[in-house]
Amino acid sequence: ITHCYINDAIPATKSRSHIVSKFISPSLLADIYRHSEENNLFEVFSWGGYKQAERCRMLMGHPLVVRSLASDFTKILAIKVVDIRGDFLFDPVKKEDFLDAVIGLDISPDEIGDVILRDLHGAQIVATPEAASKITESLTDVIGVAVKCQAVPLSELAVAPLVEKTITSTEASMRLDAIASAGFGISRSKAATDIKEQQVRVNWKHVTRVADEVKQGDVIALEGRGKVTVVFSELTKKGRYQILLKRIS
Repeated sequence: ITHCYINDAIPATKSRSHIVSKFISPSLLADIYRHSEENNLFEVFSWGGYKQAERCRMLMGHPLVVRSLASDFTKILAIKVVDIRGDFLFDPVKKEDFLDAVIGLDISPDEIGDVILRDLHGAQIVATPEAASKITESLTDVIGVAVKCQAVPLSELAVAPLVEKTITSTEASMRLDAIASAGFGISRSKAATDIKEQQVRVNWKHVTRVADEVKQGDVIALEGRGKVTVVFSELTKKGRYQILLKRIS
């Protein structure tokens, strides 16, 4: 998929033009940024509605064109927010439930950005303008719970401010469950359960093996808890690992 976007971006760059994507995954976006930095053949700008958005729309093309359009990116990379309200007190709901309900309206997944849960009251969905209109007009229930939908301004997106924390720890190994436990402040057994239930991603890719090793530079994301970057790791004389982590949540 990465090469498809790159193959479109290079001709656009040569013709001093640009292309606009729908929503893409964070792993794909990271790959495209890496290609852009390594080859210097095109420029990339992305936006998902808020600073820490994972799924984003992307503007690619000639550097001068992208820079000029990026100054008005809210029109080029058009994004809407739908507020979905319902009483989920007795019916616990997950992001996947909202995604399934939206896709059930015959909306393509690439029309949908991030889904932000709102405790027991529903969620907010970031979407293209076309998908947002369809959700507002047609979505009536999620997992059998009646919902009401309305478009709201981006300024009403219920995203908590970013909090950064630096963590130091000494671990017997660089196993994923050990580093996730230290980074997110949870028990190792809880970290292992989250990994097995596909709640954890390493470098934006889902992993399910608790014994996988991570390394310096890796980014570990836990659903609903933010992400942890392995800033530094060093094997001590006693055979343990001294690590420095940065958590953003």
